[in-house]
Amino acid sequence: MDKIDELARLITRFAPNSGMEGTKVPRLTLIRANQPSAPIPAVYEASLCIIAQGSKRVSLADQSVVYDAASYLLVSVDLPLVGHVLEASPAAPYLCCKIDFDSAALAELLVNEGRAAPGRDLPVLATYPSDPDLIDASSTVSLPGHTLMLL
Repeated sequence: MDKIDELARLITRFAPNSGMEGTKVPRLTLIRANQPSAPIPAVYEASLCIIAQGSKRVSLADQSVVYDAASYLLVSVDLPLVGHVLEASPAAPYLCCKIDFDSAALAELLVNEGRAAPGRDLPVLATYPSDPDLIDASSTVSLPGHTLMLL
């Protein structure tokens, strides 16, 4: 089974209704929409958003990006964004896995690596081509002594 199809199956299983669904895994949220949405303003935490099905547009001032299963969204700092689901239906809902970054752990990592603060050498909002390994990593988690399905 294709990695993105497996992620879609997991999101469908654990987010059966429209809306945001928290999980027992810290900083992991599943999002489902059964129809396109109007633009909704929100503060996005520094995060990684992987869409398994459907598409979404997010905007910051006059910059907009559209992403879908072929690309993922990286928000490198907390930002006030306007987002709206573009493609979704009851038969093919929008399905997204959102992983918020731990700011303290990220800052410590950057300091230890001798890198600049987040946002200095990365765009604050960008999309990148999806990678099967990244999608696979988003659907599993390792805890001491265990490897579990993330969901």
